[in-house]
Amino acid sequence: YRLGRRKWNELLNSQPSPTATLPVIIGEPDLLATIPFALAALLVAGYLGFVSVTQFARYSDGRGLERSGNGDPDGAISDYRRALRWKPNDAAVHNHLGNALSDKDQLDAAIAEYRAAVRLRPDHPVYHRNLGVALQDNGKLEEALAEFHAALHLKPDYALAHCCLGRLLTEQGNRDG
Repeated sequence: YRLGRRKWNELLNSQPSPTATLPVIIGEPDLLATIPFALAALLVAGYLGFVSVTQFARYSDGRGLERSGNGDPDGAISDYRRALRWKPNDAAVHNHLGNALSDKDQLDAAIAEYRAAVRLRPDHPVYHRNLGVALQDNGKLEEALAEFHAALHLKPDYALAHCCLGRLLTEQGNRDG
């Protein structure tokens, strides 16, 4: 089973999209015998159009969240990137990828993902706050200030954004706000 799972993950990571996967595994009878039946059924259903690309992306995103919660940021990053190959305009996945990259102190890459999330969903205050935190951690204080203000403009009672703004103003020596 472990060998099959490893081969399955290698196969999924090597494919540009879920619909490109089925012709590859049909030529791998050993792989079909070792992967769990449910995953094989999901793959066939996706190939035949019964399961959407969105559902494949959600699976990868969910798996990334699980890995991130289990202390495996590298695995999470891989899953989020796979989800974005299937659904590149998913703001939530860009945000999740930004979180995982921030956890690994890859701030420039995290900022790029948070900017993508904000570009896709400018009305989402959490994305603005996350971008602000990454910008602040990267020393870009004026940009961070603008993002915290954007988050609070969208949701004036957003306590975490108020805390982040207060931390930034304190860091700048502005204790009056």
